[in-house]
Amino acid sequence: MADWMKLVKKCIAQKEQNDWRNRITKSKLLLYSKIKSELCQEEYILLLPTWSRRIFLMLRAGASQLRIETGRRIKEPRHLRTCRACVSNQLEDESHFMFYCPIYDRQREELLKEIFEKTDLHYNLSSCLDDHNFLLDAMIGRGFPDKKTREIVCLAVAKFLKRAFRRRKIFVPLE
Repeated sequence: MADWMKLVKKCIAQKEQNDWRNRITKSKLLLYSKIKSELCQEEYILLLPTWSRRIFLMLRAGASQLRIETGRRIKEPRHLRTCRACVSNQLEDESHFMFYCPIYDRQREELLKEIFEKTDLHYNLSSCLDDHNFLLDAMIGRGFPDKKTREIVCLAVAKFLKRAFRRRKIFVPLE
């Protein structure tokens, strides 16, 4: 009987996983579907204080105030959702916001300095600074193999997001 129950639970879990995977194919969840591979509670929920969990979740789940999201909500063509903070004509998505927008250079430097000082990631990250998919996954996705490193990175990224979104409000009024 116990084997039967294990099989039933496994089948139900697999069905839930497949249904969930099919539901996250919307354009709003494009980033989310790239950085979340399985249906489970994310570790950052346990690692981060309340204020930072919210900002992390909004960015991961397509609910931020970045133009990629605000433009989608009003059905603006994707190519017109450019960054209004740096006016570079670049799409204001999570990668541009976190890694490339010059408006947040100081906040980004503080983020990397904190990570490099508290972990041994300097060489691992330095060689990947142009790979935004890896960086997004490392910073707001699955993270790094070592739990202590993931915790340090999560907290540093949360601080970065708070400072960068605060700075963004100066350059881009609420839309």
